Amino acid sequence: MAISFTALSLPTLMVKATCLYQPSVYNGTGAETRLNIVLSVDDPIRDQIARIESDLELGPSSCSVLKGNSLKAKIDIERLNVYNEDHQLIKLQLAQFAAAQVEVRLELRGTWKTATSCGLSIRCTDVRFCSEGRPSPFHRE
Repeated sequence: MAISFTALSLPTLMVKATCLYQPSVYNGTGAETRLNIVLSVDDPIRDQIARIESDLELGPSSCSVLKGNSLKAKIDIERLNVYNEDHQLIKLQLAQFAAAQVEVRLELRGTWKTATSCGLSIRCTDVRFCSEGRPSPFHRE
């Protein structure tokens, strides 16, 4: 499947959010380095991103990054900067994401298009864990 990408000059957002799930890929093998991260964000951020998507006029085949109260972005686990509450760089541990309160840096990179759909490309480049959050009922050691 061919994918085309169009880079755009869009704002970088610093956002407080809650990670809803551990980052993952649908039907993944576990070897992937680019994963989806799903964040619960507040109304002003959702409205800002919805306005950007609308202004891009992507058409009826558009696939929004917004689903209800959540926002989906990509992370590259080989390049993601992860910080603790004290702003110290820490080692990435995917299990700590579920239900964690975080601050994230989101780069709105541009748009992607395939033969059947298109959308806004958002990459999360930095994550700071603000607290332990509540434990996920799905987390297993």
